[in-house]
Amino acid sequence: MSFAQGTIVATITNDYKVTFMADAMPGATQWSAEVNVSGQAYPLSDRELIPDPFMAEFDLPGYGIIMPPSGTITLGVAQFDEVDTMLGVGIATIQLPVQPVPPPADPFRPETREVAIFILNRTVFQNEYLGDFTSGTACPKDVVEDLIDQAEQFVLTALQYNPDADPPSIPEYNVPDVRSLIALLAAILVELTKFSEQIARQVSPYPYLKEVFDGMLAQKQNELGIMPPSDGSSALTLVDLIAREFGQAIYAFPDDEMVNWETVF
Repeated sequence: MSFAQGTIVATITNDYKVTFMADAMPGATQWSAEVNVSGQAYPLSDRELIPDPFMAEFDLPGYGIIMPPSGTITLGVAQFDEVDTMLGVGIATIQLPVQPVPPPADPFRPETREVAIFILNRTVFQNEYLGDFTSGTACPKDVVEDLIDQAEQFVLTALQYNPDADPPSIPEYNVPDVRSLIALLAAILVELTKFSEQIARQVSPYPYLKEVFDGMLAQKQNELGIMPPSDGSSALTLVDLIAREFGQAIYAFPDDEMVNWETVF
């Protein structure tokens, strides 16, 4: 960490930006640097004039360097005189920062393209089926993301999911089915929120989607041993889910599609 004369001090940030400061040796006019990562040397600079103050910053990933998750790297800074004679090399051993552990991905949350599978015709943009929602589709992608959040809340509540249960209240082998159920409900919510007038005119796939959803939900509740509602019906339906969530009943569309928009079923 020291030259024959002078010192080098190096620091590193969480995003792997390395900064060093050094003392210029007597007679030194130029410098260059390299870093050793996992036994491989990477040049960081060509021969350059020594600045005043003598310091520089390097964005290591910007050099195509793949950083190890832990350990140390070595920074070497060489100094040269005006006739290119190397006067010395300063070495700094740098401890890599501990990277924060990202939160685990939500295994139940579907992507927007999984929602689009059920309502592909809602992903049309400029007369082409995109197979996913974008900012240009009739129901924008950010809106679908919000509806997925709502659908996940509805379904996991209906399946009495407890994230702290041991063993899990929804076994791992059931996760793909529950994910599909959430995607299907999100597709239904797209129909209800964006294409409600088409439901009223009976040109929406909503009734078929609802029928499939109610059947899938009943089957999954049965598999998980969930008791039916207290009213004696065999299982929760889509109407039950939303009524339970908002504390209100929801009935059929009125004949006049321009009135009473609160009654969305």
